[in-house]
Amino acid sequence: MRFMCGERGQRLVLIVSLLPFMIAFLALVTDVGNVFLHQRMVQNAADAAASAAGLVLYTQGRTVAISTATYYATQNGYADNGDTVLVMVDQPPTSGAYAGNSKYIQVVVQERITPIFASVIWNGSFTIRGRAIACYPSQAVGIGLNGLTPILIN
Repeated sequence: MRFMCGERGQRLVLIVSLLPFMIAFLALVTDVGNVFLHQRMVQNAADAAASAAGLVLYTQGRTVAISTATYYATQNGYADNGDTVLVMVDQPPTSGAYAGNSKYIQVVVQERITPIFASVIWNGSFTIRGRAIACYPSQAVGIGLNGLTPILIN
């Protein structure tokens, strides 16, 4: 009965008992990091689309600006598929401080993300939105010069 009196093997028991918690924590960190990564990517796509569309809105008009915004969102990896990715372009914006102002264009990129590890215990998804409003008003830069000053509002 001497084998039951020693303290050998206690670390192994502790590690084995804590291993599920460590794996669960690693899975949580991975899923949260994935959501933050996609949030940044969605916002970058909305910013790029609104910025390009604002310049085109100033020089070529509404119809070309809307198609430019859609094109730039697609180039940044967000093609509207009506399910997991939505790209909405409003000119003039329909809500917010610039609602109804025809000098502004609003781009909203929305993505639905299914978690990587949390989907084992949760059958849900995260909806992430990036919103950008832009306009390019003509402002005097110098004597007889008109420049385009980009204004990007998130």
